[in-house]
Amino acid sequence: MVSVALFHTAGHTETGALQEFLSKFAPGLRFERRFPHCKKPAPKFGRTHPTPVQNSSGCTGQALIDAMLVRLKKYPPVADVILLVDDADCRFDSNAAYEEDCGTLQKEITSALGREVTFVALFAAPEIESWLIADWDNAFASWYGADVANALLYALSSQLFPKSSIETYGYPELPEGGCSKKLSDTIREAFIGLPYGKRYSKASDGIEMLRGINPANVAASCRTYFNPAYKALCALAANL
Repeated sequence: MVSVALFHTAGHTETGALQEFLSKFAPGLRFERRFPHCKKPAPKFGRTHPTPVQNSSGCTGQALIDAMLVRLKKYPPVADVILLVDDADCRFDSNAAYEEDCGTLQKEITSALGREVTFVALFAAPEIESWLIADWDNAFASWYGADVANALLYALSSQLFPKSSIETYGYPELPEGGCSKKLSDTIREAFIGLPYGKRYSKASDGIEMLRGINPANVAASCRTYFNPAYKALCALAANL
């Protein structure tokens, strides 16, 4: 069993279903969430998934990296792999910038732990919705039904497809950080024009769709950021 210490952005979709999604990568990977802190499900109140606590909700980017490094120093995990999952948010202007960033993070993690450990960065580019679009049939079509999904697909087709280019949506990066156009906002706006009275919520719809998608299908379309991390984690499991 490969033990993976998981640090991820404290969005509602990721907190609610990311571990369940990651568990589909390969047998032999055991994920332990080390950040964010979460409230456990409370079925008697109708909540069936964890939610981020107030002081970590929405944590992403450098704030997430800082939180990870602090916890690695203070509470060093007994783990084979450190996994960071975050939205890319158009922060990388080239593959070289992405690889340089990963190299810097590897050095910072080694320094924080005082030992070498395998590090994997899994970026949702530009944000988690790219994975849902990449596996459309298991996400939007399954969750909303064929009629709504087909109408949504038509509304989005001129902006978001082919799926193989979804990771480049929203560029260029704004001076203050983040994408010029948010993918999640584009999806919400597309729903407004549909005659079905449906909407998109990260805190409910996003969670359920993330639970349903197949990582192999995501890897087939999201080849710049998702695919390398997916292959790296699967390779670690295969080498048990």
